[in-house]
Amino acid sequence: MQDPADQGAATRLATPPEAGAMVPAGHWTIDPEHSSVNFSIRHLGITTLRGRFAEFAGTVESDGANVHGVGVVDVKSVHTGSDVRDRHLLSADFLDAERHPRLNLEITKVRANRDDYIVEGEITINGVTRPITLEAVTGGVAKDPYGHDRCGLELRSEITRRDFEITFDPSGILVGEAVALEVDLSLMRSPNGGSAAPRAALPAAS
Repeated sequence: MQDPADQGAATRLATPPEAGAMVPAGHWTIDPEHSSVNFSIRHLGITTLRGRFAEFAGTVESDGANVHGVGVVDVKSVHTGSDVRDRHLLSADFLDAERHPRLNLEITKVRANRDDYIVEGEITINGVTRPITLEAVTGGVAKDPYGHDRCGLELRSEITRRDFEITFDPSGILVGEAVALEVDLSLMRSPNGGSAAPRAALPAAS
């Protein structure tokens, strides 16, 4: 169990990021144990269904001004609280996981927007790649009790499933067209300036 005194020390070390930097300079890796990849969509136009992906990986490289990031998600790790619904999402009606087992995101451009940032890049879902714009908020930087530099980052966006050739229920009544994406990341900086992997990779399937 983590020492409560260590927890307090980590909290006291939290500071804002460098001026103008969404992610401070360095090579960063997503810590999946302290991060999440979530989505939500309307059902029958009256309720919101929420889900998440449990398996994902990613890296970010920053020189303090320019940021490049890559991420990959294991489609078969989807969880919505219903095994029946999860199996349907993995079918050809939606994510077609047998043909397209990965979702991919690449961040290519970041610009400041008052107190937050606008992130641009490309996302690949169901084998279809489209441009994407996300709103990003940084939670600051801190050193954890084990000496690792961390940076918190929240990414938000909304996509249209039809853009990715997911056309189940063309009316959009049973399943909404808009999908909200919520990605909360804890990034860990590689020590001694070590380079992050050029392409995020998930562990090999067992």
